[in-house]
Amino acid sequence: MDKYNHLDQLPIAALTPEQLEKLRQAEEQLNQNQEGNTVYLIALSKETG
Repeated sequence: MDKYNHLDQLPIAALTPEQLEKLRQAEEQLNQNQEGNTVYLIALSKETG
């Protein structure tokens, strides 16, 4: 089985400050008016090819 079929084996992506800010903004938007269940977004990296 390909090792990239498992999320726990994917490395955390190296984001630029701009990408990190966009991710933070998306997370904030998803959590607006949310009660109890907070959403956390993560960026994973995957090899291509």
